[in-house]
Amino acid sequence: MFQTRLLVEADTRPGYWVVRAPLIWSDGFFGRLAVPEGFLTDLASVPNFLHGLSGFDPTGLSRRPAVVHDWLYNDVTSKRTRAFADEFLRRALIAEGLSATLAGTYYDAVRLFGGKFFQQRPTP
Repeated sequence: MFQTRLLVEADTRPGYWVVRAPLIWSDGFFGRLAVPEGFLTDLASVPNFLHGLSGFDPTGLSRRPAVVHDWLYNDVTSKRTRAFADEFLRRALIAEGLSATLAGTYYDAVRLFGGKFFQQRPTP
C-alpha cells in the first residue's frame, strides 16, 4: 500500500511532472518501492481521447500507481522485470480504488504497448 502522498510539480515540458518528495509503496508481495525526489514522469500514458472517460484521467486514481510504474520502467539499476512492473501497476490500481476490469485494461495496454519503453536498460 502507498505510505506517502504524491507530491509533484509541473515540469517546463508540457505533460511532464517532477516528483518533489519520495513516493513510497510497501507490502508483502512487492516489498518496499521508493520513487525518489526529482524523478520525471508523465503520470499515466493514456491517449488524450480517453481522458474524459471515467478511470482514464491521468490525474485521477491512476496517478500514484502510474508514477511507480514509470519509475520501475526507467530504473536501469534494478533487476526487476517488466512483468513485475506491469503486475505492480495492476494491483496498485485496484488498491487505489479502480475496478479489477479497469485495472485489467491498463495492464493489457502496458503489456501490448509498453515493451519499447521498458528496454532502456543495458542488455547483459
